[in-house]
Amino acid sequence: MQEAASQAASSTPCPEGQFMDLTAKSCRQLDQNFGFDQTLFEQNLGSQKFALPQNQCTITDLQALLDAVGPTGGVIQIPACTIRVSQRIFLPSNVIFQGAGVGKTVFQATADFDDTVMQVRNGSNVIIRDLTVDGAGSAHLLVSAWYADNVLIEHIEARNSNGSGIHFRYAKRITIRYSESHHHKQWHGISSKDCFPNKNTVDDAQECSAEFLENARNGDTEPGVLWSENYAVYSNNLHD
Repeated sequence: MQEAASQAASSTPCPEGQFMDLTAKSCRQLDQNFGFDQTLFEQNLGSQKFALPQNQCTITDLQALLDAVGPTGGVIQIPACTIRVSQRIFLPSNVIFQGAGVGKTVFQATADFDDTVMQVRNGSNVIIRDLTVDGAGSAHLLVSAWYADNVLIEHIEARNSNGSGIHFRYAKRITIRYSESHHHKQWHGISSKDCFPNKNTVDDAQECSAEFLENARNGDTEPGVLWSENYAVYSNNLHD
């Protein structure tokens, strides 16, 4: 499955340090340099190139490819095809995860899949771009970053979830840009939620407290990470 990745990435409409004003249709300067750190990413990106063959667009073959990438990372190219998703896709650190374009590379949840489709969890230095994620009305979250550091999500379409399209939580150096998120049943096109596990009432804090305790039992926590910081969300199209 290891091959040269051949698809070129989508070009951004504005130079780095600027954003597209979707009303005026012109580039404007960003006020602050928050979010994804390109220099840090390039220092950590793996040198290998991987490609999923056109005739192996299954969740099983994709998982085998991700397992082969390993911790050193690299460029992962997914061809123009539809992959039916019945289990959560965990993306490794130090990678570019790139499709053939919005509407061409499609990750589509199965009708009974109510989990997260694609996630960076306890990982760092990841770019996700040029693909569509379709929740089929059942998937809870489509693209998610939890306890993640230095993640860029750009030129993607997130559609038809049961919850939110693009979501980040307890994360830092996150940029979401030039993407479209639409037709989500319950929540938002792009969402973030952080919480402090310090109350004992039946409300949102109680939910978060139970979650933190569960994560602690599973060894899936990062002490001190209670909120997101240093993130940028701009030039996205959110609609019903």
